[in-house]
This record gives sequence, structure tokens and C-alpha cells, in this order.
Amino acid sequence: MSQIILYQASAGILLATDSRAVQFTPGGEPVYLEVNKLFPLGRGTLLATVGAGYGLALCRDFEQRMRQMRVLETEDIMEQAMVFFPAAVERFQQELASSPHDRELQRLYLVLAGHQGAPGRSRFPFVVLASEHDADPLHPLQTGHFVCIPRQLKIEYRLNQLAPDQVSLDEVQELCAGYLTQMARNTEDLAPPFHLARITERGLELRTISEFS
Repeated sequence: MSQIILYQASAGILLATDSRAVQFTPGGEPVYLEVNKLFPLGRGTLLATVGAGYGLALCRDFEQRMRQMRVLETEDIMEQAMVFFPAAVERFQQELASSPHDRELQRLYLVLAGHQGAPGRSRFPFVVLASEHDADPLHPLQTGHFVCIPRQLKIEYRLNQLAPDQVSLDEVQELCAGYLTQMARNTEDLAPPFHLARITERGLELRTISEFS
């Protein structure tokens, strides 16, 4: 599975992910693809996904729906997401139930993060939605101020040493980008380019690291 790392600081949110996706031939051989798993929404909201491939299609559908409905605020987008995604995932799960498949490949994770409030009184909420297998309804996960999907104890330990009210997003970004680079060198599950997103009072900023640093 690909990787998402999110850290919520007082100054904003930093989210990092890689670009690797995998499909399997009828013979079970993996075919690796490059995809962008980040979807900017509204004025300063970001949607991301890892896991089951149909998550990308759902995110594109939701992105288009928010654009058509002109939903711009993080709070409103999250409210719409809590209605749209559980119902959409249930439809996919019903289709999967009638065909043979590997349950391990059907894990789906969605992350929504954004900015609310006026300057000086900003909030940076995020929510993680998960379905662990094709019979598991999509549901919110309880998290602290950071999350790694899938779990990575080494980077979690280092993130836990940071103080959210003191750390800069530059420091968090350097840590996350370095860890993704290290992981990509040691496993086929991850690969550049790496996509880094910041959500601050200024809105959403995206950066791509195309090669190993």
C-alpha cells in the first residue's frame, strides 16, 4: 500500500504522500502506475486517498460534485463528504461481494483536511475515513494530531517528539519528505514523485518532489 502522512500543527497541516499505485494482471502480476492521490477542494480543503483503487474514482466524483455545487468552505465540504462517501463505498462493496477478490486489497482510506476561521483564530480540522475490508462500512477513525496510513512506528515516534504549538511546517515537511524517500528506496510499495501539501491561513499550497533527494 502507498503512504499518507499527516501532521496537524498550530500553524496548519502538512500532508505528504507518494505516487505509486498498483494493478494486477489476470495472472496476478503487479503493474505499477503513477497517480496523484491529492484532490484540492474549495478555498482551502484537501482530499487524499490510499488503498483500494476505486477510492481514486470516488475522489474524482466528489471533487466534481463539490465544483458543480460550488461548495467552498471546509465545514460544508466535510459535511457533504460524510454523506457521499459511505453510500458510495457501500455500492462498490456490494459489487465486489459478487466477485472473487483479495480482501487485503480492498482496504480504503480517505483523508479530508482544511482551514476554518479568521486570521488569528484559525482551526485546521481533519478527518480520516476507513474501510478495512469489503464488509466493513466506511467509518471515521479516532486519531491524535498526526496520522500515518498505513502505520509506520518509526516516523510516528519522530512526529510524536514534535510540539504542535512550536514546530514549523518546514520542519515537518523535511521530516516527512525524507522518510518517504527512505521508504521508497527500500520497498516497491512507494515511489516518487512525492506530493506535499500545506494548509495554512493563506490556504492550500502544493509541492511536488519529482526525484529522490
